[in-house]
Amino acid sequence: MPPARAQRSVAASAISSVDKNSRKNIPRNKRNNVRADRRREHLVLAQAQPDDVESELKRRRTKKSYWRKWSDSPLAEIVARTLRRRARAGIIDSEQAEAKIAKLPRVRRS
Repeated sequence: MPPARAQRSVAASAISSVDKNSRKNIPRNKRNNVRADRRREHLVLAQAQPDDVESELKRRRTKKSYWRKWSDSPLAEIVARTLRRRARAGIIDSEQAEAKIAKLPRVRRS
């Protein structure tokens, strides 16, 4: 069994990688949305005739996409939702799905 100090360093490195992922992914997602908007505008401009560029831009204006940060959902709720969806689709029996959901910790049983 590794000493407690080694376990703490492993946990600390896991936490720091999560922070780094968030720090890198949030700007990346925002950047990708702005890039997609620029591409859409470019397509409109490329397809428009030179004399009606302004009218085409106004007419074909698309809704700007945006990215928002959402809090994470508890894994147990996601697994329960997936099991219920699979039961509705007929992939598994509903009794089997409810039995598995009953074993999950802290899930709202509806």
